[in-house]
Amino acid sequence: MEVSPLPGRSGIRVGGEVSELTRRPWEDALSRLLRQHTGVTYVELADVAFVDVAGATALAVTAMRLPEGRMVVEHPPPQLLRVLDMFWPELPQIEVVRR
Repeated sequence: MEVSPLPGRSGIRVGGEVSELTRRPWEDALSRLLRQHTGVTYVELADVAFVDVAGATALAVTAMRLPEGRMVVEHPPPQLLRVLDMFWPELPQIEVVRR
C-alpha cells in the first residue's frame, strides 16, 4: 500500500490494497488525517484494488471521530461501497464520490 498527500487540498491518495497486511499503515494514515482535519478531508482511492471489512471499519470510525465537517472518499472500490452501505448507510461524516 502506498500513501501520499494530495497536492493542493487536505487529504491523502492511497494505492494498492487495504488488508490485514497493510492495516497498520492504513490506520496510521487515517490517524494523521484526523489530526490534520480542518473541515473537509479527502481520501482518494482510485488506485486501491481492495479494502477489507476491517479497513472499511477504520475509515468509518475515523469519520465518526471528526470534530466537524466531513470526509470525502473519492473513487472507492466496489466492496468498500458495499460495506459502508451495509453497516453505515447514513453516516453523515462521509461523502462518497463514486468511480
